[in-house]
Amino acid sequence: PRIGFIGGPVFSSAQNEELVREVAAELGHTLGHRAIVFLTAGMPGVQKVFAKNLGESVQIVNLLQTGKESGYGVGRDVHADVDQQGRRELYGRLADVYIAAEGGPADAEEARSAVGRGAHVVPLSRTG
Repeated sequence: PRIGFIGGPVFSSAQNEELVREVAAELGHTLGHRAIVFLTAGMPGVQKVFAKNLGESVQIVNLLQTGKESGYGVGRDVHADVDQQGRRELYGRLADVYIAAEGGPADAEEARSAVGRGAHVVPLSRTG
């Protein structure tokens, strides 16, 4: 199974960032020993905080455009030879479940696309 993260590049509040940290830590602790891959699109903000707080026992893959780096210091950066829109479309097809926190119209589009292909999207409701 694959779990992806959808979210904005900045947090609207310190409370939302703390919630994302706590959820990531709990997911890593609870699911880290299972054969689950956590996915990000290598974006700053929500995705970076998720990745950096999952813990050391999890598999993290950061899907990026060729020539880009996540700079997370965790996980494995994997590159696709696509433009930004192509990366969004590819990322929206990879996970079985996406956790969404904050974000804007592009993130909402990613979530709708994922739901449209049968993935589950779990919003962190306190984050917008």
